[in-house]
Amino acid sequence: MTKMDNIFAPLAFSDRPRDSLRRGYVDLEVWGRQSTASTGNVVDEHGVSALMMAAFMGSNDACEVLLKKGAEVNHAERHSKRTALMMAAQGGHLDVVKTLLTSKADTTQVDIEMQTALHWAAVGGRTEVARLLAALGQKDAKNEQGETPAMVAEKMKHRDTAASLM
Repeated sequence: MTKMDNIFAPLAFSDRPRDSLRRGYVDLEVWGRQSTASTGNVVDEHGVSALMMAAFMGSNDACEVLLKKGAEVNHAERHSKRTALMMAAQGGHLDVVKTLLTSKADTTQVDIEMQTALHWAAVGGRTEVARLLAALGQKDAKNEQGETPAMVAEKMKHRDTAASLM
């Protein structure tokens, strides 16, 4: 295993995949005990991929390496059906969102509540991410409560984000 196989792994080794990301690195050996570490398609016991956690944490460098190793950009978590794009959008990680979109992330994909990445940008009040995603479509997509992303932003009291989606 090379240094690149343990992305940003100068810190202590952890048996818990998410601990490695919380400490700021992706340890593919920990994530990939199911024999997919060399491809980048590594998941934890809940179906959360290393790419999803890197996107959630806003680590664009880790996302780029995982995608180069073949991480599935549209992988959805087993229960919530959320994707890396949704997690990056909610966190407002514009650089990660752009990287995922360049890798053909699906902006039409929905989670268990029928929310798109644009809905999640609205939930987080992430105006710049919302503008980018809205330009790609799904501005009128409705979640299971019948709410558009603009309605979600307004409900969450993110008025700037809501205004940008009108």
